[in-house]
Amino acid sequence: MEVCRKVLFTEDDLEGLDDWFRVSSFSWLWISPFVTGRLGFHPWDLLPAIFVEFPKIFKISKVSMKLVNLPWQKGHIHISNATGENDIDVVVDIDVALFRQLYDKTFS
Repeated sequence: MEVCRKVLFTEDDLEGLDDWFRVSSFSWLWISPFVTGRLGFHPWDLLPAIFVEFPKIFKISKVSMKLVNLPWQKGHIHISNATGENDIDVVVDIDVALFRQLYDKTFS
């Protein structure tokens, strides 16, 4: 599961934000349930910024990655357990409770 999908924002999470952002986010609140089946939206763009500032709330794993080009899958990234070849650090989890605390402290 993608880490971003673990964090869900609702209309209540938009309280305290600038009006322009809150108003712009209403379309996400309306469309997202049709796409994800969940009442709210995933803050895709926010999590990388949080990672830069608070990397300790994320769990990192070393994995091996390679680009697979099959006739029906161009540019597919295959991820497997670390092998020592092409290993990179990848964010695999987030402490959602700690993220919420940081978010609430910042925007309340």
